[in-house]
Amino acid sequence: MIYLFWLLEDNRNMQLLKRQETPTGNIALLGIFSAILAVFSLIIAFVPFTSIAFGLFLPLISAVAAYYVQKKYIPLYMVGASLICIGVTFFNIGDTLFFVIPSIFSGSLFGFMRAKKILPQFNIFIISLVQFILHVIAYYLLIAITGIDMLNVVVSLLNLNSSKDYMILFISALLSLSFGETGLNYLIIEGVLEKFSIETIKEGPIARMVSASIAFILGLVSILMGIGIISSQAMPIIFVIMLYFSISGTDYLFSKIRPVWIYVLLGFLMIASLFFVAIFYQNENPINSLGLLACFPVSLSLVTFVSILENKMAQ
Repeated sequence: MIYLFWLLEDNRNMQLLKRQETPTGNIALLGIFSAILAVFSLIIAFVPFTSIAFGLFLPLISAVAAYYVQKKYIPLYMVGASLICIGVTFFNIGDTLFFVIPSIFSGSLFGFMRAKKILPQFNIFIISLVQFILHVIAYYLLIAITGIDMLNVVVSLLNLNSSKDYMILFISALLSLSFGETGLNYLIIEGVLEKFSIETIKEGPIARMVSASIAFILGLVSILMGIGIISSQAMPIIFVIMLYFSISGTDYLFSKIRPVWIYVLLGFLMIASLFFVAIFYQNENPINSLGLLACFPVSLSLVTFVSILENKMAQ
């Protein structure tokens, strides 16, 4: 698929992969990419196990399309391409709803937000939430269409009917899947779009500090849930979001050499977190125990925040 984009870029007579300025050029480009999506949708419908592999690359099609057309055409593309893919796969609509449609929306948002030069951490977060919402909508649409609730089937197979937490765990797993897919999609899309564009996004220290602060605050909430001070019902969801912001900021600490005391502080906090978890660990409540593990990403976020502040003051 990536090779296909390179061929389109190198074909100077077609000149498809460039910013389109005319209505004809915009519509033609979106029509071509809608047709490509329809072909892949048919492949997935006939060979369902390919949906996982194609799911990593399908957003690339929409990202490139949205990046090179005028922004007023993007909503038309998202609706039109979605209807075309649903129409050609009416006989097996499940994979289209779960993989193809979310890839159209998330990929289009990637292209739009990249053109706006939004910080990657927030770009991925927003798109992950959109993809999560689309997965939830697809889940309920399939129940309405087929009358079968796959979650209940899985719960019965795993004998979790007596558990009150399986729904919140399902939501957390779906959210984690959305973050994982979006992160991989981001790497793939950036690898292709960087070939076609020299535009770069400057990451300011304020945005970095905001990201680290979000992780730190959500981490503290998770810890309070873990030791039972506040209700822990939404623990897994908060934990997943906190983990994303914490991990997404780690590159700041390790992409360049920081002062030695920064790494000493990180090591000290990690060891302290280990002791904290050992003291408050409650084996009888796995969800509460999960909240205690937030100590480690909280320590990472705190050190990241301090490192950004130190670097800013040193300039």
